[in-house]
Amino acid sequence: MSRIPKSTVLQLAFASILGLVPCASLAAGPWDLLGSVEIRETEKNGRWAVEKTFPEELKAAADGFTVTGFYVPIEAQAYVRSYLLVADPADCPFCGSNGYGPTLEVHMRRPMPDIAEGTQITVRGRLNFLLSEDTYQSVIMTEGELLN
Repeated sequence: MSRIPKSTVLQLAFASILGLVPCASLAAGPWDLLGSVEIRETEKNGRWAVEKTFPEELKAAADGFTVTGFYVPIEAQAYVRSYLLVADPADCPFCGSNGYGPTLEVHMRRPMPDIAEGTQITVRGRLNFLLSEDTYQSVIMTEGELLN
């Protein structure tokens, strides 16, 4: 996992003491960081748009970002290059549930053999921030490497 710069930790600790941010942000895990992107619906020139604000802590962790989650295939293939990773197996966006939690689209550096849906895996890669105003999707991982 990427280390948080000492100056950021000190700023967050001071802000936490003052009650400006909750203490939980001091120990934010990968899914907490991914979920910290602020998303607002707006109207621009008569059309719907999405504005995203990416926290500095997430930007600082973008290179070499490591996350553990549950594998959700996008297509049935013997070798997989792209898939979704979810924080909880119940968060599968294709399972017809009443909603779902954070999802990370992952693009592997090299294809990997397909594995069973719901398998817990750890991957490391580079986070890319999506600035498109046409989608809620805010982050994808590229150059992914399977760590387990």
